[in-house]
Amino acid sequence: MTHFRTMLAAFVAISWIAASVADAACPCGRCCEPAYTLVERTIMVPHYEQQKRTIQVTECKPVARQREVTVYRCVPEVKKVEQTCTVMTHEPRTRTEHYTVCNTTYREETRSYTVGVPEMQQRTGTRMVCVPKPVTVMKAVCQDHGHWEVLPCNCGCCQPHRVWVPQMVTTHVPCTVMKPDYVEEPYSYSVCVMRPVTKTCKVRVPEYNYETKTRQVTCMVPVPKQVTRMVDVVTYNHVPEKKTEHYTEMVPYTVDKEIYVPVCKMVPKKIVCKVPVPCSVCGH
Repeated sequence: MTHFRTMLAAFVAISWIAASVADAACPCGRCCEPAYTLVERTIMVPHYEQQKRTIQVTECKPVARQREVTVYRCVPEVKKVEQTCTVMTHEPRTRTEHYTVCNTTYREETRSYTVGVPEMQQRTGTRMVCVPKPVTVMKAVCQDHGHWEVLPCNCGCCQPHRVWVPQMVTTHVPCTVMKPDYVEEPYSYSVCVMRPVTKTCKVRVPEYNYETKTRQVTCMVPVPKQVTRMVDVVTYNHVPEKKTEHYTEMVPYTVDKEIYVPVCKMVPKKIVCKVPVPCSVCGH
């Protein structure tokens, strides 16, 4: 479809160029208008279709096989080898040891010490006391000094009635209030005081006397000694063995398969196009 559109566009462009050239070559200029006629033409259009084809494909299949392989097995071999080594043996030895002994003796000693004995004492001091004190202050009081008035009835059907007319008057009157007054007053209080008292007691005072003594001590001393002995030495020998091994091998083989492939063919198609007609005056 794309090739068809390309060829059609090329054909239209060539027709337009040919008509332009013809107009330019016309000796009469713009005296004659270009004329066109419809002509049926046959063009080749690409057409795609699916075709079945047979191809050869290589595939693999698993095949069980066996083979003989050589493996080496480690066989231990024990040998007796004479070996000289140094061992530590313990031998008893006697040595003279000096040590120090502490001898403790006690003696009595009189010592004095001070203790605190609680004692209550009376003391005096001053403190601030709040005493209420009467004070006269002026206070604003609002009073109603109104009066009664007799008003006639507006409708004239009833008797006159009395109405209170208010008159608010503010006056200042003296008032007694209690205000706090702080004064100092003496007072007495009890205090617990620790009075120092000296006492005596008897204590046992230790005295240390150090004395050096000597003693014989038996101990085990490590002594190196050369010894020859037979030891077991293990060596490993690699012994070859034949072993049958089973394995799977992928064997290739050829298979015929049918596939579909796109094939392009040129198919004839008829189209209608515009062709310029030569001028009847100038022949172009």
